[in-house]
Parts: sequence; C-alpha cells; structure tokens
Amino acid sequence: MHVRHLAIWLSLGCSERVLIAGKIPQNEKAGRLATSNWAKLLQEASTEEGVDYVLIDQNRFILESYLKWMGEHGPIQDKIGESAEDKAMSQMINAFNAAAVYSVIEHQPQTSILEIDAGFTPWEGGGFWWGQRFRIDGEWIHLEYLMEQSIIGRYQSALPHIALNPAIRGAPQLKWWDPHARASKEAKIWRMQNRKLDLDAHFFDQWRSWLATDHGMMETDTGYAVSSLLFDWEDDILAWSESETLCDWLLIFAQDEKLAWLEANQSACPLTQFHADWSLNQRVDVEPSQEG
Repeated sequence: MHVRHLAIWLSLGCSERVLIAGKIPQNEKAGRLATSNWAKLLQEASTEEGVDYVLIDQNRFILESYLKWMGEHGPIQDKIGESAEDKAMSQMINAFNAAAVYSVIEHQPQTSILEIDAGFTPWEGGGFWWGQRFRIDGEWIHLEYLMEQSIIGRYQSALPHIALNPAIRGAPQLKWWDPHARASKEAKIWRMQNRKLDLDAHFFDQWRSWLATDHGMMETDTGYAVSSLLFDWEDDILAWSESETLCDWLLIFAQDEKLAWLEANQSACPLTQFHADWSLNQRVDVEPSQEG
C-alpha cells in the first residue's frame, strides 16, 4: 500500500470529532431560522475581496446553530427524493462551505488552511481534509469524504466543484447556494437547452465568473494556463460530461479572448497549469482574530 494512502487510512481512526456548542434547533421553523441567519451572515461576510472571518467569529453562534441543524438534517435524514436533487445538492454544498469556515475560525490559521493541525495527519493539508470529522446529515464525516463522495460522487457531476471553497483564495468566491435564486439570462438558456437542474444555472454563472479571473484562467507567453484545481478535477469532468478534453469543457463557460483561444486550439488543447493560490481567503482589509 502506498505510504500516503496508508497514512490516510490510519488517520480515519485518529481524527477529531468537531463538537460544536449549543443546542440543536428543535423544529422545522427553528431550522429554517438558523439556515436563513447563516445565509445572511455569509452573504455579508463574503465578497469578491475575500471573507471577513472576524465578522463571522464575532457572530459564530449563528454558524454554530446552522451546523448543529445540519448535523441532523440533509438528503438522507430528511429523505429528499430525486425530484428535489438540486435542493439536496445545495444543502450538502452549503454544509461543506460552512464546515470549512468553522475550521478557520476554530483553528485560526494565519496564512493557509494547510497550517491546521488536527487528528493524526502528518502531511500538508491533512488536518483540514482528514483530521476533523463534522456531523453532517446524521453522519460524522471528513471534509474530503464530504466533498468527493457525498457531493461530487453522489451526484456524478463535476459542476459542483465550482461551488466548494475550502477557504482558499484561489478557489471561486464563497457563496450561499440557493437553487431558487435568480440566475443570469445566459445561464437560464443553457440550463433549458441542456435539461439541467435549477442549481446548475448558478454553477454555470460561477464557472463563467471564475474563468474570467486570473485565479481561474490566465494568459501566458505561449497561450493560456488554468488553475491546478482544474487539473485536479479533470477526471471528474471527463467522466461525467460529454467533453473529451478540458478545452471542450471550458468552451461552455469561457468568454471573449479566452473563448476565442480555446476554439482555435480545441483539438490540441495545449493548456498549461499554474499553482492555485492556497493562501487563506481572508479579506485584506480586516485582521484575523487572535481569539480561540
């Protein structure tokens, strides 16, 4: 067995359960209130410039109440059927992002989640991805498993990658995901043409926005390069789409000069990659809290 795989396997029994303070909201009305309060706080705290973790830390009881609710609720516990798949997917995405935020305010890393030390995880990033187990949808679960199995694998789609932010600056903007929110006209047309879910229209908009930034795709001396995150997602993209290459996939979402380059290089697809920015997506105009 590969040494790293063995270390990961051993860590599963040595990870820490994240025990969150407070009572579980006792009924559906209280759960809706906990959810809406967290959605509002997140929308205030997260902008294109980053996340105001100080503001969230000052109001952490709101995040804690939401996570306590999600510990006992979700697609499995609430028996959400396939007809409401976008609701189920948005629940798990929002839970992952909330757990990532909680990990930051609990451990207070200064520069990156790669600093988080939790459980028996003696490798970079292990504390964040495998060293903690959050209670989500009635199960104690690692963030890696929550992302890869409960979201990407369960829905067999690479689209949700764009919605998951492990508290790093190089990932797409941290947002609250609501399948019933307003999407762009272009996203609605794409959704209807491809018979996609309501939530997929919002994924479309997020893919477009991210690729338009240098965090997603940037020009180089020889053409264009994309974030290393995209190469991490490549297997999922090719397995669960009709795309034969990353270029085919990006054609759906790219715009302007980037789209023109992809169209001209679709067959060869000479994309290179640059390292994603794994620094903490902390807003630069606020200082990290020293409490905790």
